[in-house]
Amino acid sequence: MITTVALALLLQDQDVDAWLRGDDKARERLLKAGPACVFDLRKARAKSEAKVDALLADIKKSGAGDVAAALDASRTLNIPASTYDAVYELHQRAGIPLMADPAMLASFRGSVSVPTAEREAWKTLDEICRQSGLDWGVFHGVVVVSTPERLWPPPAKPVRTLTDDEKSRAAKWIDELDREAMEERDAASAELRKLGTAAVPLLQAAAERGSPERAARCRALVKEATVPAWEPVFGKAAAERQKLEGADADLMRKAREETSSIKVIDIRGNGFYKLLLQPRQMSVVDGPALREKGVTVDGQNLPTWAIVAVVAQANGWDVAVRDGRFVIDAKADIARMIAEWK
Repeated sequence: MITTVALALLLQDQDVDAWLRGDDKARERLLKAGPACVFDLRKARAKSEAKVDALLADIKKSGAGDVAAALDASRTLNIPASTYDAVYELHQRAGIPLMADPAMLASFRGSVSVPTAEREAWKTLDEICRQSGLDWGVFHGVVVVSTPERLWPPPAKPVRTLTDDEKSRAAKWIDELDREAMEERDAASAELRKLGTAAVPLLQAAAERGSPERAARCRALVKEATVPAWEPVFGKAAAERQKLEGADADLMRKAREETSSIKVIDIRGNGFYKLLLQPRQMSVVDGPALREKGVTVDGQNLPTWAIVAVVAQANGWDVAVRDGRFVIDAKADIARMIAEWK
């Protein structure tokens, strides 16, 4: 049986193939899908490099406003050999608001060889990224350069549905988790393990009843079979999903309108945000996660909000707004706080 998720992924693959054969309607569907189809398009690049690159650029630039205009502008640039310097040359000379992923700076230590030629800035950025195993996207009003895996992770594998026969056998094996002989219990666990994620609903239900032994084994099997969703590192921050009013809305507006420049090396997250925000009369409440990790950041003449959000998400944190102050902590803790505020 094919699930809704599996069907959506299959249709997306079919749209990529159809578009490569000249189907304009398939192209429209891919554009509408947006970043969700970037992974599949990257896989198809070898079939038609120039065509795929152009569509990928259109998807990344969609809704990017002034950033898209800067990426589309034709430039003749003398690109340095250092990957890091090459990326920032586009920021300094082409006027593209840009940040290297603060958590992946080791990926920028290589070198590139990009010939001097007049072309759209995004094509030069594409060339730099291809040679260095990187990619780019537009997040929080700036171009973020990072590894493809962090920007465009593969879609979650669809969870198949157990057949009626498999459900019957799974119920039998769950009952056998109560058998007196350990060998029989272990054998039943092994059979259930083979069913993978598809057996999770049955195991979760079984964990709520029966003996402590069966419940413990079911919980252990659920834990083994459950793989956390692999989400893109960068996207909407919690603050952008909040309904902000009054001082909270004023803070976000100010952070988006004002620009900042900051360069630090291995400074604790809480110290970094105070250094960035206090001179601009913006307050921050930093959670424990920020005191446990050092950050290295190079953000020059960028919207303050972009620096706040990109650094947070690069390090697994999130940003909310409360009482006219930024609140920054581990992503799960921010989600919990927002739920409590409602």
